[in-house]
Amino acid sequence: MSVYNANVTTRILDPVFDRKNFRSEFRLNRDSVYLSNMRLIQMGMVDTSNSPPTATAFNPVIGAFCIKSIQLFDGNQLLDQMLEASLYRAFKTFNTSHDENLSIDSWVGKTNLTFAATGNQSIAANTAKVDDITIKGLFQSNNLTSGDAEFAVDKEKTSWLSLKGFLGFLTSSLYVPTDVFKNVRLVIQWKSPTELKDLLVDQTLTYATLEGCALVVDELNPSDARDAVMRNYEGVVYRAVEHDMVTVPAITGLGANESRAQENSFLINGFNGKQVERLLAIQSPTDQATWVAAGELLGAGNQASTAQRLSTFQFRVNGSNKLPRDGYTRKNQRLAGLTDSYGECTLVPTSNFVYVPSVEPILSDGSAGTVNDSQNIQGLMGQFDYTCCELRESVTELVVQYSRTGVAGNAGLTQSLRLNLFAEVNKAVSVDKSSKGYVVQYL
Repeated sequence: MSVYNANVTTRILDPVFDRKNFRSEFRLNRDSVYLSNMRLIQMGMVDTSNSPPTATAFNPVIGAFCIKSIQLFDGNQLLDQMLEASLYRAFKTFNTSHDENLSIDSWVGKTNLTFAATGNQSIAANTAKVDDITIKGLFQSNNLTSGDAEFAVDKEKTSWLSLKGFLGFLTSSLYVPTDVFKNVRLVIQWKSPTELKDLLVDQTLTYATLEGCALVVDELNPSDARDAVMRNYEGVVYRAVEHDMVTVPAITGLGANESRAQENSFLINGFNGKQVERLLAIQSPTDQATWVAAGELLGAGNQASTAQRLSTFQFRVNGSNKLPRDGYTRKNQRLAGLTDSYGECTLVPTSNFVYVPSVEPILSDGSAGTVNDSQNIQGLMGQFDYTCCELRESVTELVVQYSRTGVAGNAGLTQSLRLNLFAEVNKAVSVDKSSKGYVVQYL
């Protein structure tokens, strides 16, 4: 049964503080009850180099998302947060079915991780000709300016975002009663102009976030049902997604035509004393020359997870390996583990591999042969090598063992990496119904 009836009023809240490229803050009224399906509207970026703005495409896995972090507070008490939000947003685009990316997210989020195969397979000399098939981006570019084109998605510069996908507290709690949480504050940290360049294709322009982003909430009207919610609310158990990061050193000193294995062991302290469920590892590049060419972003840039040659993962929790034998040693092995844990993903063929020569000819480089052409998906090769491990236990000591092989002359395979780790940890809010006080704790 729908909750949308005479007992619910939808409100659009303006921020109490709003400054582009810095921060916006929203606040809820006291002594009421809000549904947890909060969403942001009118979020986006604009080109400040030209007036009027010129057309430029968004990063295909980010769209018009320009958030650095999200925090949900009650006064100064942190209820939940999402750090490195754009990396997690890119993963969520990847961890979405192709149909949903095509039918929903490309419209409301302005992402563009959709593609289609065209052409007919042919046989010559008893050999299949793969170059008769072309896989290309299904939509034309999501631009910062308005315009219509065949098969083009809406090119408005703003997007819509459900906060439930980023804050486990909102996912698990149907209601947010503000007689318990008396000073609810939603704080959005925006990307800086330098950071925004990672989210748009044209690297020669200067960008800024838009002021005027609004929060849409559903509030229960005064009624017996609202009073019952306020009277009976006992708290919530939820999974917060927390972040930690380590730096993988660059591989240096290689001679001509030399390759060398690098083995690393990282002690991760950010999740100690917490019950960790799923752990996601993202390999983020640090050398801009590996994701920018001719003033344009290559594929997803530094927002996805770059593939490395012969990379392996093993996770040791409290002295024991979580994966059998040598751990994850092959890319499709990791992809299988990822889909087992997180479900369906949208993967451009072979884009979890460093390079597959036999596949490159069937991946479109765009009708104009330029990176900015939306039909170009060659730039996505080697950018979706995510890794997941299900820990399912309380962590006293977590060690990530990571190895890769660098190749001389290939900056993408020798550069320093940021190994970003996102862990689902169990938390709870326990409410004392008589005093309306509460405690936030890890389980």
